[in-house]
Amino acid sequence: MSEDPAEYRRRYDDTPITNAIRLQEKIKELEIARAKIFSCAEEKAMAMSKYDKELCLNTLRIKEGLITEFEGVKINNPPATLIPLIAKGITYAECYKKELTEANYKGLISFIDAIKAELNGIQSLNKHLE
Repeated sequence: MSEDPAEYRRRYDDTPITNAIRLQEKIKELEIARAKIFSCAEEKAMAMSKYDKELCLNTLRIKEGLITEFEGVKINNPPATLIPLIAKGITYAECYKKELTEANYKGLISFIDAIKAELNGIQSLNKHLE
């Protein structure tokens, strides 16, 4: 059974004017988030490239014997199959930064999607109130 639109408006204080204000607020939120996405994407790309670079350099340093210790553990002629794993462990800080920027980027995308869904909901509500 459908609810009377007048009763709905009275109960939820939804009027075209309040919904227009809510729409403007959501549009402003969307513009702010959209402006952040480019810097967030750049941070993500930079963190990924730094991680890749450090991983490569640490792999080469281990192979050449330039890194001989990690966290108090000696590295002495490790098998070739373990070198990438050791290099990955040594590069943990850059990996953390890479993962954090990835999560921030994905979170921002989800936030933008949520704002768009709210905008659609308010617009649909506006159609029924008019």
